[in-house]
Amino acid sequence: PCWAADQYPYSEKEAIMFAYLATAAYCDDFGGGWACGVPCDRTPGMARVLHAANETMDTHAIVGRLGGQCVLAFRGTDSLAGVMEDVKDMGPPIPLASCSHADLPCHVAAGFSEQYESVAGKIRALLKAQDCKMDEPLFVTGHSMGGALAALAVWDLTSRGHSVS
Repeated sequence: PCWAADQYPYSEKEAIMFAYLATAAYCDDFGGGWACGVPCDRTPGMARVLHAANETMDTHAIVGRLGGQCVLAFRGTDSLAGVMEDVKDMGPPIPLASCSHADLPCHVAAGFSEQYESVAGKIRALLKAQDCKMDEPLFVTGHSMGGALAALAVWDLTSRGHSVS
């Protein structure tokens, strides 16, 4: 038996919702509200959407509240700069600070680490601006490269005390 499957049963409805949120992260401007076509239409109730970006590294994320819950979604690869970062990500792994398992250090692809770190401070500031409390559930999602960045965000934010769901 898998304890994770028992504790967190799969929900197709939730999986589709998080896929739409990851797709919405590809939109560039939410200044006029939550209006990005189908992904926004399929996730009504998303509010106060803020954008974190490092244009040089083509790294983008959105932070908002869906039904009152804090959400962080990462964009995946969508440009030549992103492809170049993906190629860089195939290089040798580097140690992930403060992480170990079975007395061995954790490792992460250098490019993924650089991309996440390029927006990490902004994401933490946006979570604070959204009044996302440390003990409040935070949902994190991403597509493609954004999925890798989402995993790093889960590690980083959990290690800083956030309750990531």
